[in-house]
Amino acid sequence: MTKIIFPLLLLLALGNINCSAPAIKSCKDGEGYNLGFQDALYGSPYPNTNEKDGEKTCEKYKQGFSFGLKKFCKSSYGYEFGVQGQLYQKSCPKVSEAKFLTGYLAGRKKYLNDEINDLKGLMKSIDNDLKVKERRSPAEEVTKLKIRKETVNRELTRLNQELERLR
Repeated sequence: MTKIIFPLLLLLALGNINCSAPAIKSCKDGEGYNLGFQDALYGSPYPNTNEKDGEKTCEKYKQGFSFGLKKFCKSSYGYEFGVQGQLYQKSCPKVSEAKFLTGYLAGRKKYLNDEINDLKGLMKSIDNDLKVKERRSPAEEVTKLKIRKETVNRELTRLNQELERLR
């Protein structure tokens, strides 16, 4: 009997975890301003007005989003956004986009250069490992390292191409 009851209780308990998780705050919960503000600071484009129930288009959300864009669409914020490797989704209004992009492009270039340098270091490490393993290790380990080197090399090429496009 306990062999049947215990799994059922466990299943019910696990099922209730998802049901009791707090719902995402929305305009209906009085959090529209904060939600709009945060969305703007994350660089999210303004949501489609056809969103389910129009939750994100309430007046408080619009106000929060507008205020968030005023903070986000600055050169200094653009730089930080770019340095973190974030991708710009054209969320700034045309009036302030040029300022944002000046900082963003500089930050993005720094991010790409840092990533490229890290990958070059990783590539040297893989090359050193290959030299050692080619002499002493099974072919399977050498093959794994060669595949990893190929993957790193592709990523290095992709980042270099993006950096060239930004110049």
